[in-house]
Amino acid sequence: GGGGGTLHLARAAAAAGNASAALASAKVALRQPPTTAAAKVGLVREVNQLLRLLGDRGALAEAGEVFRAMLDARLTPTQVTYGTLIARAGTWRQPRLATAYYKDMQRRGIEPDTLTHN
Repeated sequence: GGGGGTLHLARAAAAAGNASAALASAKVALRQPPTTAAAKVGLVREVNQLLRLLGDRGALAEAGEVFRAMLDARLTPTQVTYGTLIARAGTWRQPRLATAYYKDMQRRGIEPDTLTHN
């Protein structure tokens, strides 16, 4: 175990500004999703951190691909997942993208938090 989590390589690449490497690494990691509930919660938290890193750098396409890989891995997005995606879409002036994530969140029955509305 250890090593900073399943997505540590993806997060390191994103932090270094290499969005395509981060995406490739995340896709590999998410192909073997965890089976226990606790591990799934931890991995969702890691995905959220990766989405924030990508989104902060304007890599919205890669963030969207990571989000889709997360769904393919049968991981459940949280309020934080959507809040991160919606806020970054807003930051980079992509209102259509923000709206699409918002509608997806509503469709899943996830309540927006105060951060999402700002």
